[in-house]
Amino acid sequence: MKAYILIRVEAGKENYVLDEIIKVEGVRKASLVFGPFDIIAEVEALSHDELDKTVSGSIRRIAGVKDSLTLVVAEEKTK
Repeated sequence: MKAYILIRVEAGKENYVLDEIIKVEGVRKASLVFGPFDIIAEVEALSHDELDKTVSGSIRRIAGVKDSLTLVVAEEKTK
């Protein structure tokens, strides 16, 4: 399963959090973005439990992470 994690970060900690997120197992890509969220991470997991461990057990525990929103991919198409 694939999910996108939208992450809000404390001001000034964006680069540190981005560097830490990319180290998390299951994170395939992470990007700094402009808008209501600061970082978007693409995560792959085998199950909902594994996804929960990645998000709650790893990403949300990184110093500087304020909150996150998880969007599980229902269907994906590529060109």
